[in-house]
Amino acid sequence: MLSIGNCTIIDFKDVVQSTKNEVNNIAVHTVNTWQYGRSDAEKLADTKIGKFAEDVVITILDKLNIDGYYSYDSFRTDNFKSHAPFDGILSKNLSQQLVDLINDSVKNEGSRLSIDTREAIRKSNAHTVEIKSTRLAVKYKARAGFTSYNDEKSIQNLINHLMGLDFLNYPYYTRYGDMSYEKYCVFVEQRIKSGLGLDALKVKVRELELLHSTDIFIRVFMDEDNQKAIVMGWIDRNRFFTPPETHKLILPGKSEVPLYFVKALRFGYPLSKLKELL
Repeated sequence: MLSIGNCTIIDFKDVVQSTKNEVNNIAVHTVNTWQYGRSDAEKLADTKIGKFAEDVVITILDKLNIDGYYSYDSFRTDNFKSHAPFDGILSKNLSQQLVDLINDSVKNEGSRLSIDTREAIRKSNAHTVEIKSTRLAVKYKARAGFTSYNDEKSIQNLINHLMGLDFLNYPYYTRYGDMSYEKYCVFVEQRIKSGLGLDALKVKVRELELLHSTDIFIRVFMDEDNQKAIVMGWIDRNRFFTPPETHKLILPGKSEVPLYFVKALRFGYPLSKLKELL
């Protein structure tokens, strides 16, 4: 395991993997969002890489002596039939009462948890966690002039390049479109009918996104060619939405244009600082 700034690099072989049966169950019940037409094989491969990225984070936290991450898959009671509302919970002591609250809420509310449920989790001194995994594209390594993980300068160049990428989170009111934050606020106004002027509306929409948001975002790049995972660090929801910024993602062959809130990875923190939340 190698730590450089906010980043941690770990070999795949050093990662303790979770139960593989879970992956198959999750993939079967995964719903395509903007990636319409994904085959079952693609969904399984994407699910595997996502679950493995969570295993990467859990392994690193264990090596950092941070005991307090609970995977949602470890306490869910829906037989993997519903989309997960988050990847895990960070808490000094996850009580059975909170576990029951979360499972009951997913049963009654679905994966888009209500503000009341999310606030109840926060009041229990627990933090919801979302881990975004991405296969490390050859283009990123090429642009960084990356050659080898045995070359310190090469690694640093790669990390510097990746730091220009973003933490990602879907907006609450729509996952699709080509909208600036201002245009997104106008779109939301059509739903909430606040009657506010644009400046006040922008503040109101930020407040709503904060309430509906996951508390902690972690970004992981998976370099399958070199069997390495690069954890870029984490960011909390308040820093993530200061200020709010949207970005569309266009991929060739996809019929939809997914819309994200973004914050550059350089604004994050190393995993070691998660200990301060416990």
